[in-house]
Amino acid sequence: QGLLPPNLAFSGTYSENGETKTTTYNLNISDGIVNGFSHDDDGRARVTGKVCASSGVLALMEQRDGVHMEIMGTLMQSPSGAYEIQADYISSYLGTEGRLFLQSAA
Repeated sequence: QGLLPPNLAFSGTYSENGETKTTTYNLNISDGIVNGFSHDDDGRARVTGKVCASSGVLALMEQRDGVHMEIMGTLMQSPSGAYEIQADYISSYLGTEGRLFLQSAA
């Protein structure tokens, strides 16, 4: 795995309550600290967290308008060179749980 690029733009899907919808994430990574934004049908949210470059373990907090979401998963590089995030999340809004699948451009 090694070093992660300082900026990654992801697109993909999130699935919750039997529905799958599109989302995008723009993340800045410096020394394992993650900062950025996400955008989906709920609007724009601030994203903060940490990632371990060697293991790919990822822990993020997404926040918007009094609602926060805890995200736990992995960030790995695929054979094509693209980066992929697979994660589970739980939202403070009604305890909604879901799954996130994201991929960067190669």
